[in-house]
Amino acid sequence: MKLGLIGATNVGKSTLFNRLIGTHRAIVTDIAGTTRDIITDNTEFGGVTVQVSDSPGLDNFSEELDFIGKIIKNSDYLLFVVDFNIGIGPKELEIIQLIRKSGMEDQCLLVINKADKWMREADKDVALADYWSLGLASLVMISAKNGANVDELEEMLHLIVSTHSYKKIDPKDELIVTFVGKPNVGKSTLLNTFAKAPLSKVSDVPGTTLDYISEQVSYGDTVFKLVDTAGIRKFTKTHGLEKIAYAKTLKMLEYYKPITILLRDSTEEISKQDLHLVGELIGMGLPIVIARNKIDAIDESQLERLKKGTPEMMNFARWIPACYISGKQGKHLDNLMKLVKKVHDFRTIKISTNSLNTTVLNAQTISPAKFPKNKICKIRYITQVEGHQPSFVCFVNNAEKLNFSLARWLDNVLRRTYGFDGVPIKIDFRGKKEKEERKTASVD
Repeated sequence: MKLGLIGATNVGKSTLFNRLIGTHRAIVTDIAGTTRDIITDNTEFGGVTVQVSDSPGLDNFSEELDFIGKIIKNSDYLLFVVDFNIGIGPKELEIIQLIRKSGMEDQCLLVINKADKWMREADKDVALADYWSLGLASLVMISAKNGANVDELEEMLHLIVSTHSYKKIDPKDELIVTFVGKPNVGKSTLLNTFAKAPLSKVSDVPGTTLDYISEQVSYGDTVFKLVDTAGIRKFTKTHGLEKIAYAKTLKMLEYYKPITILLRDSTEEISKQDLHLVGELIGMGLPIVIARNKIDAIDESQLERLKKGTPEMMNFARWIPACYISGKQGKHLDNLMKLVKKVHDFRTIKISTNSLNTTVLNAQTISPAKFPKNKICKIRYITQVEGHQPSFVCFVNNAEKLNFSLARWLDNVLRRTYGFDGVPIKIDFRGKKEKEERKTASVD
């Protein structure tokens, strides 16, 4: 079921969104217009997955109405949030008109927020007369900030979920893909192109996207949940809301472990910041695809030079595949999603222990790892273990002589034999004695 939260700026939608989701998913401040894009996340009511969308609060109300209209169109049920202290003003009346034009009056619950005081008053029914006259399905008074009466709202949502027909959502069927990169590389434009609608606000101003915004799209037989994130730059250069957005992006990446599409501007050279971000993603064990965006801004000869050359600075992660696209014009997006699916398949591959040991034994015989004098260390046994990235345990003859040469050699052997394009490999080396100190090498 798709549940849409709509309402004017600063009526408490994001606070209510966070309560329903059960996390601090949306950024909440007293600053009007903090939520600038449609944000979406899943929760459960009565064992049913419900996708909740929060509409943005913007300074430009006509632009805000466009986002509200999209949520109304794509929702099975609506929560229309109003501020009790303000009442029904011109903005609320315009939103009511959108609801009526869509025929959603019977699928809309009026949520009267910030009503702490009046919920305790005996004459609250008199105060609610104007709200009942709007002709919506029902109403409830709450305080999203302190949680007053939110339990009643949730009970009503349980009833709504159990009695209304809607398309069921199974989050397990989604392959989560996240766009990351520096500000203004085209992440929001790319998401809007995939969604065929202005989900994410596009601007030349860095820091325009604060919350991460998502949309579900299908390519072939695969359903992708595409997520646009705040632009990531040096943490020392972030401040205020941008710093909060940066932290939320990193937290989301750690929690969901998505496939990451690192967007880079084709008109710019690779930067230290790009390399730092690649290193962070590898450190989190996340699959990576590099999308060189804005190829519409360069000529064919420049594009060919890009495809032929691999910057020396990227030699530490040559296993990361690249794709060349234009998010603005929608060029080569099919190629991008095919590459993402390929990386996903490598991420989930399971290799038998017999195959692994045969491969390593043959490699040690034909082209063994090179070691410094008197530092030879050989692999006796290798097996794959569970993990969000391909993870292997290797038992060696002498862990005291283990060095990075063997880790690098094994990484190359595994990639040459099994692929693992775009996927960091984790290797855990252990001595043959259980009491021997464990040494771990995560190969970049």
